Amino acid sequence: MTAANAVRSLNRSAYEAIAVDWDNSRGGLTKDEARLFDLALRPVAIHSRVLDLGCGTGRPVADLVIQRKLHLIGVDNSPAMLALARRRLPGCEWVLAPIEEFVLTSEVAAVVVWDSIFHIPREHHAQIFQKVRTWLATGASFLLTVGGTAGGPFTASMHNELFFFDSLPLHRTHADILDAGFKIEASEYLDMPSEHGDRGRVAILARAV
Repeated sequence: MTAANAVRSLNRSAYEAIAVDWDNSRGGLTKDEARLFDLALRPVAIHSRVLDLGCGTGRPVADLVIQRKLHLIGVDNSPAMLALARRRLPGCEWVLAPIEEFVLTSEVAAVVVWDSIFHIPREHHAQIFQKVRTWLATGASFLLTVGGTAGGPFTASMHNELFFFDSLPLHRTHADILDAGFKIEASEYLDMPSEHGDRGRVAILARAV
């Protein structure tokens, strides 16, 4: 098994184990998160398609997309998470696939990668940004979260299961997003790094150019 496949298997098994607990623990968006989602989705016409890579059980992103009368395509690598999403939101399109391997053959109005890309080894991030750009028309929104500090990959526990995490230094992530064909409209900390080991969390809103 390759290193990338081992990481994918670790995270998939962990999310399979915690799917119900994870779904029950997911609340709504914070005020700052909601503001960024509004900026990203406000220009999107009703009934347009929005792609959510790493959708989990659909909370909170799918709920928000549906409230705005948009059509959601949710992609995740955990069958258990998607089963919960399908049961609760059967009108959405749910796809079982790793983010790195997912392929779309037509454009969408916006792409969200919320709290998911940092589960993927950093060497794949630039390629994912480039792939996302091919699915968006000029001016369309790309909203994502990444880790907030430099440092190597690490594992940490959620709901008593071990997960893999990795992010590039923020300036490198910004550069890769720009190189993929976007301009960055906002980049801000949602969770600050702490002396207790929390590496922080940054939201980035970009638009295709």
